[in-house]
Amino acid sequence: MYGHKSKTGARVLPSPSAVPSPIADKKIDLPVSIKDPSVSDLYLAYNFFGPIKEIKDTTAGKQIILDTTEKDLPNFIISGQETSIGRISPNNAPTPASEKDLKTGQHVAISATYNVKKGDWVTRNVNIVD
Repeated sequence: MYGHKSKTGARVLPSPSAVPSPIADKKIDLPVSIKDPSVSDLYLAYNFFGPIKEIKDTTAGKQIILDTTEKDLPNFIISGQETSIGRISPNNAPTPASEKDLKTGQHVAISATYNVKKGDWVTRNVNIVD
């Protein structure tokens, strides 16, 4: 078990950065090689959270830009066929929403997948967090 016991006998856990992880920064140890011919695709699922800084119109659809200092975020493109939009409120069931409900300043939870073999992103879900 991780951590150690304090002088009082309570277990003290290490900081999350000290816990060993199979994923190093931008490197991953895969259980099956993506070069294996039987592997057609490999997806990584990411969850992002933050306020909307800007919503842009693009040729591919609406793009959500989060207000963050992180520069390596993907383009969150809303695609009618691949992206669902909803609203999450405390103590209520999630409800459907639409592109019209998205506003700058709102906090959103975005799930996106990255296809490692093809090198592309798909925005799967955008949830407005009330």
